[in-house]
Amino acid sequence: MLPEHFSTIEALHHDAHQMAAEVRHTYRCHTFPVDPIKLLLALGCPVYTAKLGDNRVGVVLQDSEMFMTTYLEENQSSSWLRVSAARALGFYVDRSRRSHILPRDIDWYPYPPADVGTSEGKRREWVEVFAHELLMPQDEIHKYKNLPRVRLARRFGVPVPVVNYWVQKT
Repeated sequence: MLPEHFSTIEALHHDAHQMAAEVRHTYRCHTFPVDPIKLLLALGCPVYTAKLGDNRVGVVLQDSEMFMTTYLEENQSSSWLRVSAARALGFYVDRSRRSHILPRDIDWYPYPPADVGTSEGKRREWVEVFAHELLMPQDEIHKYKNLPRVRLARRFGVPVPVVNYWVQKT
């Protein structure tokens, strides 16, 4: 089911968690940190770094029904680059489940907060949950919840603010 078809946010989150777990399992990502750039490349999605401007840290372009290209802002730390690539992978997975090209052929972020009452808001919420679950699975967070946040960030290869946000949500 596509994100915009979920009637509850819980069902949408569950689907994003499942898809992220499926990607990790399929590509044998059983150790951390997960490298979403390698996953994008394994899926045939070229990844480039560039100066994106306009406060954008990532862009996914869809050229045809299944061909997508990702651009990541080159002035990011490696941990933020991992988060941006995980979001790009989320957009890639969402788009690849569709039988048609979306009306807009570009997904970019950061973006205004998602209004989960809209189709676009549900897609963006799904991508965020997918990215966090890919990089920091809930079961792993629970295993190491007593570690200091800085050590959790190092373990998962993400910035401390991402750890703080995701630990707070779980």
